[in-house]
Amino acid sequence: MLRRLIAVAALAALMPSGALGATGTAAPAKEEKKDDALFKGLGGVPGITAVVDDFAGRLSGDAKLTGRFKGADMAAFKKGLVDQICQQTGGPCTYTGRDMKSAHAGMGVTGEEFRMVMGHMIESLRAKKVDPKVEGKLVGMLLSMKGSIVENP
Repeated sequence: MLRRLIAVAALAALMPSGALGATGTAAPAKEEKKDDALFKGLGGVPGITAVVDDFAGRLSGDAKLTGRFKGADMAAFKKGLVDQICQQTGGPCTYTGRDMKSAHAGMGVTGEEFRMVMGHMIESLRAKKVDPKVEGKLVGMLLSMKGSIVENP
């Protein structure tokens, strides 16, 4: 079931989305309206914060991943993740952290660890009753970052 959801989410990541990229046309003289449907579908900043809080708790409680977060400033981690998800889904936040490749360089993150983390994110989205279509879009967006995070597939 999880593999099927991840495959569907990966396909969703390949679909055009105003929240994730440019339209491919020349920029008009007036500013384009940002597509914030995904941001709104997640419940805005409060909804994203609730998912991230749940997610951080799951990561901290997973004995297989605990070493990855030992000594980490979880408050800063959560704020950065909220800002990143908020910005990437069309919300008003500004993510000021490092890009994913730089942030994970030298960590040796494995494909299995990435799958475990994504599993926790999916569990958090479901625990917070995020609409399955919104869940799929967000998971697809997060899966698109795998190549910048995983060093040992």
